[in-house]
Amino acid sequence: MAEATVRQRQKRALTARSIVLGAVGSAILTASSLFIALRMGMLPWPIAFAAIVSVLFLRVLGSHNLHEANVTHAAMSAGSMVAGGVAFTVPALWILGLGEDLSVSQVLFATLGGTVLGLIACAALQPYFIREKRLAFPIGTSAADTIRAVGDTAAADAPALFGGMGFAAAYAALRDVAGLFPQILFAITAIPGIASFGIYNSPMTIAVGFMVGVVPALVWFLGALIGHFGIAFGLPALSLVGLSEAADMRVSLGLGLMLGCGAGMIVASMRAAHARERKANRPAEDERSRRISCPRAVIGIVSAAVACFLSFALGWGLLAGVLVTLCAWFCVYLAAWLVGSTGIDPMEIFGILVLILVQVLFRQISTTSLFLVATVVA
Repeated sequence: MAEATVRQRQKRALTARSIVLGAVGSAILTASSLFIALRMGMLPWPIAFAAIVSVLFLRVLGSHNLHEANVTHAAMSAGSMVAGGVAFTVPALWILGLGEDLSVSQVLFATLGGTVLGLIACAALQPYFIREKRLAFPIGTSAADTIRAVGDTAAADAPALFGGMGFAAAYAALRDVAGLFPQILFAITAIPGIASFGIYNSPMTIAVGFMVGVVPALVWFLGALIGHFGIAFGLPALSLVGLSEAADMRVSLGLGLMLGCGAGMIVASMRAAHARERKANRPAEDERSRRISCPRAVIGIVSAAVACFLSFALGWGLLAGVLVTLCAWFCVYLAAWLVGSTGIDPMEIFGILVLILVQVLFRQISTTSLFLVATVVA
C-alpha cells in the first residue's frame, strides 16, 4: 500500500512545487520575452530553455518526476506567449499617439481575460488535437524530447539532441554575429512584387520540416509559390492589377483561406463529435489521471464569466464582449491547427482581424478599446 502511494505520488504532475517554480519562471520569461519582442519585432519560442531549466531546478529540489517537469516548463512558457500578445498589439497605441489614454489596469484586465480564455480553450481542445488528430506539434515535440534527454540519465537521444542544439546555436552566431553566412541563400530582389526570394538559412526551419512531415511542408511551399509568383508577380505581369493591389490581394486571400479552413474544420469536428465519443476506447486509469479534463459546464461558465468581465471592465458592452470571447475561441482553434502543423502562430494577425470585425459592428468603441480587443485575442 505504501509502495503504491509512493509510485502514485511520483507520477503526480500538478504539484505545489511545479506551480511555484512555473510562476517564478513565467514572470522572468514574460519580462525577457517582452523585451525581445519589442526590440526585435519577433518572439522566438523559449520552450526548450524552459524545459531544461525546469528539469534542472526540480532535480536540485530532489524531484526526478518528468510529468512534474512538464507542468513546470508549460507554466514558464505560457508567460512568453502572453508577452507576445501584449508586445505585438499595445505599442500601436503609442505609434498612433494614443498611449496616454491607456491605463495599466486596462492592459492588466485584457491580459488576464485573454489568458483565462486561452487556458480554458486549450484544456478543452487538447484531447482533440493531440489525442485524436495527432498533429505533429513540432515545438512541443522538441520540448518533450528535451525533458526526456535531460531528465533520463540513460537517454540515448541526449547526444543527438544537445549536439543539434549546440550546432544550431553556433551556426546562428556565425551567421548573425560574425556575418560569415548570409541569412537568405540565393536571394533574388529584382522580381517585381516580391521583396526577396530565396532560401532562409536557418537550422531551425530545417528542423521544423523534419517534424511536420513532407506533405505539410510541400503544401506550405506550394502556397508560397502561388501567393508570391502567381498573385504578387503574375497578375501585375499580365497587367490585370497593379503591384500594390496584388500584394493586398495575396494577403487577403491567404487570410480568407486560413479563416475559411478553420471554420470548415470546426463544423466538421462538431458533426463528428458524437461518433468519436461512441467509438473512442476508454483509456487506462493511469493514463486518464494524467490527461487534461475540462467539463463542458466549466467551459461555459468560465467563458461567460470572462465575457462579462471584459464587457464591463474594459467598457465594451455585453454584445461586444460576447463576440470577442467567441472570436477568441475560434482563433485558439485555428492557432492549434497551425501550431500543430507548422509550429507557427500568427497571434497578432488573429488579433487585428478580430479588431477589424469589432470596429465594423460596434462603431462606438474607442480606438484604445479596439486595440485591447486585439490584445485579448493575441
